Amino acid sequence: MMRHSPTPQFVLAGCLVVWLTNAASAGVLPVADALESFRVAPGFRVELVATEPMVEAPVAVEWDADGRLWVVEMRGYMRGQPPRDEPAARLGRIAVLEDTDGDGRMDRRTLFQGDLRMPRAIAFAAGGVLIADPPMLWFARDRDGDLRCDQMTVLDANFGAGSHVQHGPNGFAQSIDNWLDVAGHDARLRVVRDGAGIRLETQPVPRRGQWGVSRDDIGRAFYNGNASFLHVDSLLAHYMAGSDSHTGRAGIGVSIASDQRVYPVSRSGVTLGDQPMMRRPDGRLARATAACGPTVYRGGQFPASLRGDAFVCEPAGNAVVQFNLVERGGVLDAVHLLYLDEQWGRREFLASTDERFRPVSCATGPDGCLYVVDMHRGVIEHTKYMTSHLRAHINMTGLANGVRAGRIYRVVHEGHAVPATPRLSTMLTGELVERLRHPNGWVRDTAQRLLVERGGTDALPALRSIVMSAGPTLGRSPSDPIAPRRAGGAALASTRADQHDAATIARLHALWTLDGLDGVDEQVVRRALRDGNAHVRAAGVRLAERWWSKQPAQSLDADARLTEQTRIGLDLYECIRDPSEAVRRQLAASLSAIGGPMDSALRQLLIEQGDDPVVVDAAVHGLAGREVEFLSRLMPSVRASDDSRLAPFVKALIGAVERRGIPARVARLNAVLHRPTTRKNPPLSPAASRTFKAGAALYAKSCASCHGPRGLGIEAKAPPLIDSPIVEGSPTRLTRIVLHGLTGPIVVHGRRYDMQMPGLGSLKDEQVAAILTYLRRAWGHRATPVTPRDVAAVRRLSADRRRPWTIEELDAVASVPTP
Repeated sequence: MMRHSPTPQFVLAGCLVVWLTNAASAGVLPVADALESFRVAPGFRVELVATEPMVEAPVAVEWDADGRLWVVEMRGYMRGQPPRDEPAARLGRIAVLEDTDGDGRMDRRTLFQGDLRMPRAIAFAAGGVLIADPPMLWFARDRDGDLRCDQMTVLDANFGAGSHVQHGPNGFAQSIDNWLDVAGHDARLRVVRDGAGIRLETQPVPRRGQWGVSRDDIGRAFYNGNASFLHVDSLLAHYMAGSDSHTGRAGIGVSIASDQRVYPVSRSGVTLGDQPMMRRPDGRLARATAACGPTVYRGGQFPASLRGDAFVCEPAGNAVVQFNLVERGGVLDAVHLLYLDEQWGRREFLASTDERFRPVSCATGPDGCLYVVDMHRGVIEHTKYMTSHLRAHINMTGLANGVRAGRIYRVVHEGHAVPATPRLSTMLTGELVERLRHPNGWVRDTAQRLLVERGGTDALPALRSIVMSAGPTLGRSPSDPIAPRRAGGAALASTRADQHDAATIARLHALWTLDGLDGVDEQVVRRALRDGNAHVRAAGVRLAERWWSKQPAQSLDADARLTEQTRIGLDLYECIRDPSEAVRRQLAASLSAIGGPMDSALRQLLIEQGDDPVVVDAAVHGLAGREVEFLSRLMPSVRASDDSRLAPFVKALIGAVERRGIPARVARLNAVLHRPTTRKNPPLSPAASRTFKAGAALYAKSCASCHGPRGLGIEAKAPPLIDSPIVEGSPTRLTRIVLHGLTGPIVVHGRRYDMQMPGLGSLKDEQVAAILTYLRRAWGHRATPVTPRDVAAVRRLSADRRRPWTIEELDAVASVPTP
């Protein structure tokens, strides 16, 4: 899609990245020349915020409540000649930058904390600073207000332990529900005060993304993989982490950018630059290979038409890419926006001819402008993944030199004034509540965080007023708690089109601020469940779940006395037929989490919505550990119905029990299904058993960082291996992939993955055979083991191969016999 008017969106570059370089210049450009190298969308300008020596190797930024800019410096990454990373040198730093004269450029620097390994993210929480420096997660405090750390407390000494430097947890993003989302990690985080101290709370999630995570105004998480620009969670990810034996995670990690092409203004050399698919005939990068650090623009300085656009960094292409997020019928689509270029025809929102411009993260600032963090390194690929092609290019151009640079820019729309940076730390409670209506998402998020951190009850009346005085509602009024219901739940009236207007967004913030202050009551929940906006109703379902967990269990029988709990329970029944799939999907997740008396509502929801894969997967994960009991109560409905909508759920529930393989549970399942005992895996020989054991260790070292320790895959990065037809199919095809790698797109379990898997051809035949045997017999797989002789035969067949396979190429050679 071509545009002549301005549009914003950036993507961040991370792990499996490549080096893009211009042969024209290997040195660090002076700032004036660097600014001249930019080509930006019409109507915008790029301004310098900070440069070396004030910043060095910046990778992330955040602003405190007074608008000071905090910078994460990963100075130890790939320094020296030849390039290498030096985590033991402890060169990482967190610095605070200030603009004392208000001209937009930082002129004061304070070192908050040095002596860090490879810091990659910070977040403000509980009156301190959370620092991600794998394998350590720190909580740092400045007790005397001088912007220097006085106390460092270890919250987690196993935070990404064992992960490669490019695969560690990163990218904190404050979610609307008072938790922090983290890229490349298997948990969400929350730091809460516990008396005079603090404690870390975690919530398991599927591991998602590679570098960076963002969210939109209604709370959906966005992230990406190096070869895939943008993914979204339509449901909170922790609902899809309950089962370690169910691969289905519909609605999580949905790829919404169908166009992975990139349009830089520089000719470049990249890791896979010798492969035609990666380069255009004119020498420019052809497709995403280092996409990272996405951010959804939520500021007020850009035109309103650009609000909600996504921006993704592509440091290998020296560019920031923009996507317009379009929602049709509840389905998001990321439309790639391009701009006319006199030299190249088309280009990205922001692109540079400077080979050292390495945008690795973007963020919306307190002033509503878009900030771009430029690591400004010639070499951004880790030596572990560096090909001989790239290494030769680096040596030829001198890109390994000049490692002490770093820049931060902001993109400003020329048609709008730049607002002053607000100071929120000294605002009164009422002023902070009013800021929940502010047009800038950073201001709203910070106001919510401060209100929750302050605690107390003085904000509750104003927050309740925002929720209770809202506009149109669905169904009966919450002030009429005993209005008659039709049996099975009444169908709700049709709603107006969802609009993410200021009032709707303010209600969402008010609801979750109330939750953070433990101020949610029956009336708040019931009002949210009848809101005219589907996203507020979905939040009401979540709040009902959380509120319910604090109440003593009560019966929902027809003769039961109407209490707060039974009234909300009956309201949840009515949500089964909500006109919005977002509400119904949240209902499946929440009902399975509540369990007990709400299982009957879950059964009814599955009977009516069992053809929705998100509903199915949310329920299966929520029922982890009690699948058989639920299935025994569901079976009469299955036998009495000819409706096939229950079939996917029943199949998924049975598969989860069987793959977990607990004998007593499988036996009970067989009894419920009235079937004989299922067959067991054929036993492995002693030699194959030893190979399998060796393969488990090799898998953990070489494969788990992308496919997950349990083979469940990592969203936006690599597909699941459990029940994969590639894993359980032809051993020759699988061996080819492991030896030489695989380039996407591929489809696994109905989902598309744009990926670039490196080969493991440097391993010995015995090691490759061990990995393959482990893959084909782990997690309930029954495929035959693979021997070193098998691997050697396939290696001979493709001895001349120098690039990863595609699925089309594998299909073409499928008929070639193994010697």
